[in-house]
Amino acid sequence: MTQPDITVACTDGFLRRAWSDTLPTAGYPTLERLSDACESLPAFVACRRGVEERPVGAR
Repeated sequence: MTQPDITVACTDGFLRRAWSDTLPTAGYPTLERLSDACESLPAFVACRRGVEERPVGAR
């Protein structure tokens, strides 16, 4: 795993949580696999935000 992989996974995770109802979720299986793999890593789990910490303006 490289720094660009982690950066992309962080960005995708943010977008999934902040604007999940407006962004397409299908059609990018490689991105989805990368994000899911990163989200399961202990460092990602430890930093996961709760529902109460969603970004301002998130739906």
